[in-house]
Amino acid sequence: MGTKETYIGVFLIVKGKPLLEIITKNVCKKHLKLRFEDGEKFCSECGDALITKKEEHWEKPYLYDILEEDKYEDIFCQVDSENEDMIWIVNEVFPDRDHIVSEYEFVEIDEKMVKDYVKNFKTNHKEILEVLKERVISFEIKFGVVIY
Repeated sequence: MGTKETYIGVFLIVKGKPLLEIITKNVCKKHLKLRFEDGEKFCSECGDALITKKEEHWEKPYLYDILEEDKYEDIFCQVDSENEDMIWIVNEVFPDRDHIVSEYEFVEIDEKMVKDYVKNFKTNHKEILEVLKERVISFEIKFGVVIY
């Protein structure tokens, strides 16, 4: 078991739309378990011509499947989770943008602080939140602790 990180702040729980990936394979009708390279045209076992088979796979999306990496790079970090939905935390590369208190203060987390952080988050990430409305099934803005 490795070292865990702890994040306290605003985060997103994102339910992404599954992505369809079509995989094209060359297969032999007689030797279905054999694997062939893209350029091969004949079965290495029997010499029969290979046929092209297409398979559909539904993949769980990742952060940069939803937000363009070159435009939104490093704003969020997707943490590994046992949760079905994605959890995105604010990347610490931009600590001043989303934090209200400095890192050297000791503060009690109260209802006002939570509301202020969420309001600040919505203001700072308004464009991304609008993009998410179009590209995902749903998302929730939360304040809390994420251990990853």
